[in-house]
Amino acid sequence: MYEGPNLGHLLAYQLFIRPFLRGRSLMDKITGFKYDYYLWYSDSTEIGGIHGGYYVDKDMARATEHGKKIFFDEEWLARWYSMIDNDCKEVEKIMERYKLEDKIDSFSKNEIISLIPSLIDIEYRLASFMRCSQPQLTDALKNQLYSEIRKILKDERLVEEVFVALTIPEEKSFFTHEELAWLEIVIEAKNIIHEKDINYLSQGLLSDNYNEILVLLKEHYRRYRLIPASDRTPAWDIDHFIFLLKTSLKNDIDYKRKRQDILNQYENAVKTKKEIIERYGFSEEVLGLAQKISKVGFYRFKSGFFWRWIGYYLVLILKKYSEELALSYEEISSMTKDELISALEGKMIVEKEELARRAEAELYLHYEGKDYIWWGKEALEKKAEILGAVDYDKLKEMKGEIGNTGFVRGKAFVFYWSDDVSKKVHEMPEGSILVAPQTHPTYMPAIRLCKALVCDEGGVTGHAAIVSRELNKPCVIGLHIATKAIKTGDLVEVDANKGVVKILK
Repeated sequence: MYEGPNLGHLLAYQLFIRPFLRGRSLMDKITGFKYDYYLWYSDSTEIGGIHGGYYVDKDMARATEHGKKIFFDEEWLARWYSMIDNDCKEVEKIMERYKLEDKIDSFSKNEIISLIPSLIDIEYRLASFMRCSQPQLTDALKNQLYSEIRKILKDERLVEEVFVALTIPEEKSFFTHEELAWLEIVIEAKNIIHEKDINYLSQGLLSDNYNEILVLLKEHYRRYRLIPASDRTPAWDIDHFIFLLKTSLKNDIDYKRKRQDILNQYENAVKTKKEIIERYGFSEEVLGLAQKISKVGFYRFKSGFFWRWIGYYLVLILKKYSEELALSYEEISSMTKDELISALEGKMIVEKEELARRAEAELYLHYEGKDYIWWGKEALEKKAEILGAVDYDKLKEMKGEIGNTGFVRGKAFVFYWSDDVSKKVHEMPEGSILVAPQTHPTYMPAIRLCKALVCDEGGVTGHAAIVSRELNKPCVIGLHIATKAIKTGDLVEVDANKGVVKILK
């Protein structure tokens, strides 16, 4: 056990530990709020190599009360938006200058060493900005909007429908632009590609017979391949888009109508919201509150996008130098920033045994004003001591938050933290119930095919909630234990009108 902590996994430390360090974190300074208790762990010995964060009820209640101050403060919000915008521009400059996804071998080791601190600092800032909009803080907005709607409407089902309609996004995300561009390609391909060729689509077949489609695919690949890239998932390759095209062409979907529906949703978002306000006699303040929730969600989404790209750049660096340092990827990524730089400079390297211990498991705890961290078997023992054991096989019903309304039944397909999501999304059968720790852009091929979304994490301003409203799919979020209780193949009932998920068989 280390008190400090002055050690941390190079990637996880910036995202899950550093933002919560007592009295020293950027998140504290921005929000003016400090958690009295916070626990985070990573456990490679559990199914899926899971990790998780825990708070206490008292802190969660305090956070929601504090959210009433900051998220209703227009000056604070403007500063938060501005900080995210500025750092996202910095990320764009870095990515435009270095293009590590293509040119990492063209930079010297010294150039890479000098880049590492900048990458880590900007990743930490963007992660901190995202932590500022965690559900326990933004719930103040959600609760206030529900309260205003319930003053007029008494039918709880109608309350949920109105809440969802009022909070649909008004500004297209990078993901939405990709979706619209992709639908254009599918529409064009449906007009050109013969049905007999669909099962055999490849670069060769396209170049020989449908070169105009291959040109479109390559341009799409060039513009959007980095959408899923993060510290956990790679960028898309051209084969991903060919496989996706093959899958899309097999579906009996009116893609022209689907594309137009998305365009109409954004073009008419403000008009639709104003019509709802007039229909039920809500005040203009209700419209402003709903729009604020949409905008906060957009900026949460934006900060998450960009810190994932920085995480991807760090992964590229780690993979490039792991072999040179005779370390596995898991071992080199268990270094701290200073240890990594020192190792690259040839000055010092941590023992492999120590790095392997860190990679096995880690547990960080903030408690009674101090910060602690455990590694390896000590971390596993401490986790069991603090969290105890739960028989997840006995759980048949879970309650979470409503991301988007609806009711469906279907077979579950479960994703875990350790999965190569970019590959596994292609394994999910169409019509499945997608179950995941959380969703992000890598999941989009599966989200397009699923019946509903079920997530351990998330709030109404999170990715799963936003995307489920865009695509009008039932969604329950904030279940905490869904990926532990539900197994792939389970028959699951998702009642997103009540926020309840049941395991039927």
